[in-house]
Amino acid sequence: MGFSELKLTRLQSVRGITMAMQTFGNQRTEPNPYELPVGKEYNIFIACCGLDSRRGKWLMEQLESRYPFLCVYHERDFRPGAMIVDNMREYMDKSVKVLLLLSNGFFQSYYCKLEETFAISLSDEAGQNCIIPVLLEEVPLPPVLRHMTHIDA
Repeated sequence: MGFSELKLTRLQSVRGITMAMQTFGNQRTEPNPYELPVGKEYNIFIACCGLDSRRGKWLMEQLESRYPFLCVYHERDFRPGAMIVDNMREYMDKSVKVLLLLSNGFFQSYYCKLEETFAISLSDEAGQNCIIPVLLEEVPLPPVLRHMTHIDA
């Protein structure tokens, strides 16, 4: 895949995420899909493995510069000195959606599996899905994510 094809695919991913957020916004009572609900401080929590951190950072930059989204990205936002697990849960609780950047590395990472588990738990607690799965590469999805429409990146 050439650079221009990769860039186009990435931009399509940004559009797909934006559409998912707008759809979510239209299901709420607020007229503005970008408006944060009470108790939320961020639109999107981005979860990715270390191998995919460049793509995660690029996606965060695109979402924050093109749209009025506030994102949580671990390398930038996690509180130093706090337990990683505490940072994960705290910032997910403050986010409307959790973006899972799925790859082989994601499913091999202990922390990414925790983020997936927390996102599923938050969806159960909220009574609605808060997960946006983004496939960075062809990977077999776990049963809990198979029923969700995903974005190909």
